[in-house]
Amino acid sequence: MDIAALKKEAKSKKTLASRLLELARNADVSVQYAVASNPNAPLAALEYLSGHGKWTILKAVATHPNVSLAILEQLAIHKQASVCVAVIQSQVISVALLEQLAQHPDATVRQAVPQSRYCTAAIFTLLSQDSEAAVRHAVILPLACPKIILKQLVNDPDESVRSFARSVIGQR
Repeated sequence: MDIAALKKEAKSKKTLASRLLELARNADVSVQYAVASNPNAPLAALEYLSGHGKWTILKAVATHPNVSLAILEQLAIHKQASVCVAVIQSQVISVALLEQLAQHPDATVRQAVPQSRYCTAAIFTLLSQDSEAAVRHAVILPLACPKIILKQLVNDPDESVRSFARSVIGQR
């Protein structure tokens, strides 16, 4: 079978789980990506891809509806920040893993944390005290951000954070 046909089969929602697992083991990146993007991909295929895929595939695995918390924990320590951001976007992320990513060394990852629907007041508080103004700025926009944190950010050392906090408070 040629790559185009394999990719089409990997994308199909009618493809059996056992076949999707076989296709995940295909060396072609486009076939692996198609499996990782297929909503019917079984956990076994996602497990395989999480250990063998390129970062673009890992991002698709992280946001897959069937992904396990164990896979997310493995992906959360990936060196590519965009993979960690995809973990944050997962619908099955735990608060504990989100707390871990709120302390990630890469500010890009920390900036994505407030966008998670699972972000807690404690995580918002932690991020509102981040050393990077861009991270503190990212805390302001989500509707879930507690007003007390917004009010604290009105006194932020960075003018752009203060200004943004004031404008958001005025809109709420």
